Amino acid sequence: MLTYAQVNEADFSGIQQAAQAWRQLRAAYEGLGERYENQVRRRLHQRWKGKTATSAGHTIVQCKRQTSEAAGEAGRMSKLLDDSSRPR
Repeated sequence: MLTYAQVNEADFSGIQQAAQAWRQLRAAYEGLGERYENQVRRRLHQRWKGKTATSAGHTIVQCKRQTSEAAGEAGRMSKLLDDSSRPR
């Protein structure tokens, strides 16, 4: 069982560093899906046609959505860690 004194004197710097790492990860993911879509889709439309192009287009949209979701999750993790490391 933790005492108030133990919690009050605890070193939360590791949690703060983890929150910073999650913020950096969020920043890395933000916009990545859009950049990927812009670069790949442009080339795709120039060279591919038919079902293959349609299928690839769906995959690009999925990748964009997944990177957006990853950025959101990283942002939520950084907030959770920030909140848990602040004294009450």
